[in-house]
Amino acid sequence: MFAFFSQHQEIKATDFDTGLHADIHYHLNGSERHQFSIDPITGIISTRKFPLPTLDHERIANYSFYVVAVDEQGAGHASVAAVKIQVIDANDNVPRFEPSTKNVTVSEDSSVGFSVTIVHATDPDHQLNGKVSYSMISGADGKFEIGRNDGVIRVIGALDRETKEHYALNISALDGSYYPLEGFGMVFITLSDINDNKPRFESLVYTVTISEDSPVGSFLVNLTAKDPDYGVNSDISYSMDHPKFIIDSQTGSVTTKGELDRETQDAYSFIVRVQDGGGLESTVAVNVVISDTNDNSPYFLSARYKTDVIDKTPVGTIVLTIVAEDKDIHDNGRVTYSIADAKDDLFNIDPEDGFIK
Repeated sequence: MFAFFSQHQEIKATDFDTGLHADIHYHLNGSERHQFSIDPITGIISTRKFPLPTLDHERIANYSFYVVAVDEQGAGHASVAAVKIQVIDANDNVPRFEPSTKNVTVSEDSSVGFSVTIVHATDPDHQLNGKVSYSMISGADGKFEIGRNDGVIRVIGALDRETKEHYALNISALDGSYYPLEGFGMVFITLSDINDNKPRFESLVYTVTISEDSPVGSFLVNLTAKDPDYGVNSDISYSMDHPKFIIDSQTGSVTTKGELDRETQDAYSFIVRVQDGGGLESTVAVNVVISDTNDNSPYFLSARYKTDVIDKTPVGTIVLTIVAEDKDIHDNGRVTYSIADAKDDLFNIDPEDGFIK
């Protein structure tokens, strides 16, 4: 006899004898009987009361044992029936990711549709109770999706490490039960860098002023460029070629390497180049204005001036104009006149115009 057990199952034996010889008692026999008990009088099989049964479909799905029916109150003839009990699955297991967390690195230039990684969740339950489907809960920022059935995480949006380098994806695994259970996992994605950014100077053009009496080696300006890439791709170096100025390739500090003279040349322009470790470069213009120092003496346009004055010339009459110049500019180049040595005080000179009266 075979029986499929749900909760209570009655086993019935008959005996054609009468009286004491027809008094049947039941008991179980077999190594797999221990989760169950049988009423010795009624033959009803049930799960044991103590200790409580530990039925688990995922561990043991089927049990086989025997029911023994004995007459004469257990001392007479015996008959045996085979019992097979199937443990019906209950949705008692939560899907579990293996591993529960995963770390992945992917290049920032990965195209849409690129498969980043695959996750896997298991559910030991049976049939629909153990069928797992996947979903993305949070953290993808519109950049990643997960395959509902295959657990493959794919790129669905343009990636840029300089905008966002790390993503923490909260993912879900849901079983197929009518009352489903849900398990959770985490996938941490780090974007690796490619050299997709040129180094950029902080200013579009630099205009600086330096005094013409600055000694060789004087500081002019510090040029700063930045590259948002990472590692070697963000390492930058500066270069330029000019007879009067030089740049530190590492710091961007520009200094003089030759003497300056505003009266010879009052302005310079040159180009500075910056290059990153991946070969991308950009340039910037530097304009230098040379400021004046009072390093030139005024000089007369003629070494000697001579004129004749008519007798009885009225007082205040201009009799001679003296002209002097100074190569400096502004106040440094403004000339004032005075008579340094005179035998008498018959003449004077206008300090601004050089008119002798």
